[in-house]
Amino acid sequence: MAIFAGVSLTEKMSCRNLFYRSFSLLKYLLFSRHGSGHGIHSPYLYTFITEGIKARQISEDLERIEEIRKTLLQSKEFIMMDELGAGVHDAEKQRKSISGIVRQASTRKKYGRLLYQVTKHIKPEKVLELGTSLGFGSMYIAMANQHSEMITLEGSRACSEVAGENFKTLGVKQIKLVNGSFRNILPQVLKEMKWVDLVYFDGDHRKTNLLHYFDTALPYIRNDTIFIIDDIHWSKGMEEAWDSIKKYPRVKVTLDIFQMGIVIFRKELQKQDFLVRFL
Repeated sequence: MAIFAGVSLTEKMSCRNLFYRSFSLLKYLLFSRHGSGHGIHSPYLYTFITEGIKARQISEDLERIEEIRKTLLQSKEFIMMDELGAGVHDAEKQRKSISGIVRQASTRKKYGRLLYQVTKHIKPEKVLELGTSLGFGSMYIAMANQHSEMITLEGSRACSEVAGENFKTLGVKQIKLVNGSFRNILPQVLKEMKWVDLVYFDGDHRKTNLLHYFDTALPYIRNDTIFIIDDIHWSKGMEEAWDSIKKYPRVKVTLDIFQMGIVIFRKELQKQDFLVRFL
């Protein structure tokens, strides 16, 4: 462990996370397949992969979101982040540039397109997102189904304000943005929603917390509900959480695309876990 000598706790954590992520990527590259649906016997899963994950839709909606990304990447503005998730260790590191947040923490174009495609495919009535950040994940999902009801939760008030402006610029009106600690607001939000068809977990990359949010949302699923979890290989803890989720009795199928994990609860399916090539 001499490699960590003389570096901060945050740097040590970053190095460890990089190690776990690199090792996990190697395993993923060696063993992932089913990228084109071959070898998938379930018609439901075959269609989900080919039309929901692997489809390459060209849409003006996506171009409009990317225009917002380009604008924010040129921003010189800084905001004070009152973050509540993993990776925050001192007040000095909470002052961040908007352009830096876009580069480092916002949903990338490739995975934004996936969120858009999956949403188009499953047509959810009610969507919940944990972790708005600057709103890119929210926008991809909302633009794919503008008749849905969507609630997105964010711990940082400053990020919430920027995201709200982005929603106005894009013209999406069905997104309700709620600011606060997930642990405090999630139970009440779920009660108000009554059920969820799509949940996107992207705001707290700590094992215990992720499993707590997963458990809290689980009673509100329906047969066709989909959970999408971001950064499942971000750290050892996130990988342990993902391994635990795969063992849940109500979880029927999981799709590991490395950056994200997709959880399917459909009772008719045989319990299986897939490493799906998505590079």
